[in-house]
Amino acid sequence: MNRFVWFCIAACVGTFPAQADFGAGLAAYDAGDYATAREAWQPLAENGDPDALVALASLHVEGVEMRQDYILAVKLFRRAAD
Repeated sequence: MNRFVWFCIAACVGTFPAQADFGAGLAAYDAGDYATAREAWQPLAENGDPDALVALASLHVEGVEMRQDYILAVKLFRRAAD
């Protein structure tokens, strides 16, 4: 039982920085700072975070401060769905 409790604590502590980074990206996006949002979401997406993958895919669909790329957006959406 003790190992299970420590595992849960470690898992929760490990997720807070990722959530903070996604939140920072979302705040930047809401403020119109799309480059900062992308910088916050990119490492999360590379690690398979589904929220970050969807957010990056949306940036590619919109073509906000980057080349509009529907093919890459679909790949990111599919990866998030998996």
